[in-house]
Amino acid sequence: MQHEQTSANSATIPVTQPASLDDIFAQTLDELEAIVAEAQVRLAEELYA
Repeated sequence: MQHEQTSANSATIPVTQPASLDDIFAQTLDELEAIVAEAQVRLAEELYA
């Protein structure tokens, strides 16, 4: 039963390499930097509006 379910899942879901922690950290850092940059722009707009 378990084996049938696993093979059915692998047939429908493409198998991808799991992301390394370094990749996850780099992506998270990029996202945080984008959030901070956007927050700085909004803050500047409010301060100098």
